[in-house]
Amino acid sequence: MITIILNGNKKNIEPETNLINLIEQLNLQKNSFAIAINEIFIPKSDYSSIKINENDHIEIVTAMQGG
Repeated sequence: MITIILNGNKKNIEPETNLINLIEQLNLQKNSFAIAINEIFIPKSDYSSIKINENDHIEIVTAMQGG
């Protein structure tokens, strides 16, 4: 297992996990969020090719309605 920081909380995941795997594990609705790794937003087209590394800081940001 490797440890990441997901939205400010420690989380253990399997080594070699990519963003698509993480999205599936978290049961996120497709296209309802954006992901940044170590403060860099990742294009959705790259999710399957980005492997998550030990101590990565991942922020998942969802859109909010209102004003």
